[in-house]
Amino acid sequence: MKCIPAVVWLELSGFHVDIEKFEEIKVSVQEQYIKAKGFLQQELIIFEKQSQLDGSFIPRELNLSSPEQLKIALQNKGYDIDKTDKKTRAKYSHDPIFQNLADFKESETLLKMFIKPLPEFINSKTSRVYSDFWQYGAKSGRFTCGKPNLQQQPSRFKEWRTIFIAEPGNKLIVADLSQIELRIIGQQAKDKKYIHAYNKGLDLHRNTAAVMFKVLVDQVTKQQRGIAKSINFGLNYGMGKRSLKEKLKLETGIDYTEDEVAKFVEDFKNLYPDVTNYLKTISQKGFNRLEVRTEAGRLFKFDKPSAESEEKYNVQKGNIERECKNLPIQGLCADMLKIAMGNLFLIIEPRGVKLVNCVHDELVFESKAEETEEVAAIVKTEMEKAGALFLKDIPCVAEVTISDTWEK
Repeated sequence: MKCIPAVVWLELSGFHVDIEKFEEIKVSVQEQYIKAKGFLQQELIIFEKQSQLDGSFIPRELNLSSPEQLKIALQNKGYDIDKTDKKTRAKYSHDPIFQNLADFKESETLLKMFIKPLPEFINSKTSRVYSDFWQYGAKSGRFTCGKPNLQQQPSRFKEWRTIFIAEPGNKLIVADLSQIELRIIGQQAKDKKYIHAYNKGLDLHRNTAAVMFKVLVDQVTKQQRGIAKSINFGLNYGMGKRSLKEKLKLETGIDYTEDEVAKFVEDFKNLYPDVTNYLKTISQKGFNRLEVRTEAGRLFKFDKPSAESEEKYNVQKGNIERECKNLPIQGLCADMLKIAMGNLFLIIEPRGVKLVNCVHDELVFESKAEETEEVAAIVKTEMEKAGALFLKDIPCVAEVTISDTWEK
């Protein structure tokens, strides 16, 4: 309830858009779309029968947005694929056809999902977008957003976020709770290695990689750290070996065997026994009670699994057990952010500061340039204080960036 005024503040602040930059990116993306489409139409051909009587085939224009047509065209070209999804395409990532296909799909998504709809939401008088934010939009208690969805703006197309800017004379303050979900799970589990790493300011992913790959910490490669990061997040949320195998293939391009993935899982469990025991206990207790809570008291209830068949029962039981692992973590993150928002509304909204966006563990503010350093310090303090209500053994750290555009 204390967060409600902050939600009003958030919705009425709006996020300022650089119209000229938007048009510049629009032209660039359209050019990428046309170039990639032209290349693919030349390289990929699909055939259809000329008539029922005549057995000959004639080429016809390929609909690149059709997964079925695209699959057939790639097969005709000699590629051994049965799908055209991102996971399947990953193994051909260095092939010119698949590079252009990635460019095409990226530009097509940007044009359809973001570039085309955004102008209708930009206020003609203020050049700001005023999104709707729903405080209980997600089951975890996280915010959701729409019209437009400022929480799901493209992150891999880095230039896109530069269209969201501070007005002249102002600055943006971007503050996010650093690795907050891992910190929460370390606290919940009272895992000694998590507690040590975060209190000493060590890189948890790098430490994990060093043990798993049996190398010194300073010899861990970027790829090894990326694998460890995927495992840290994946296994903390109850991801199975098959899902982890797919995640690693998508994120690293390496198709590990099931035995290799099983070894990763075993190493993780041995490295972090307290986390492993906590996840096992919380999922069992949650399933037995058909409910689980965050440390702040947020309650999640579950329906009893169907007894219609053993298969259906086991699937629903597995889903509940997974949610019992991740909802208390994501939910507490949401609780922390809302506590901070409620307090910050009372402190800095009267100074004319705008709260322009909220993305899971990140808050974005717009402040007068001359007050930015002071406001940023207040934001950092209040976000860390909200986290410290629940993180007693592990420090809560808010990382703050000041800039003219929305950037991480």
